Amino acid sequence: MALWGARFKKELNSKVNDFNSSIKFDSKFYKEDIRREYSS
Repeated sequence: MALWGARFKKELNSKVNDFNSSIKFDSKFYKEDIRREYSS
């Protein structure tokens, strides 16, 4: 399911689709990313 599918009439750029597809994955690991950034 496209995150922005209902808002636009034209097909979205493939880069937008790539970004949207990573949100679910990234949301699981953002705390770990932040922890690593500030632990060094």
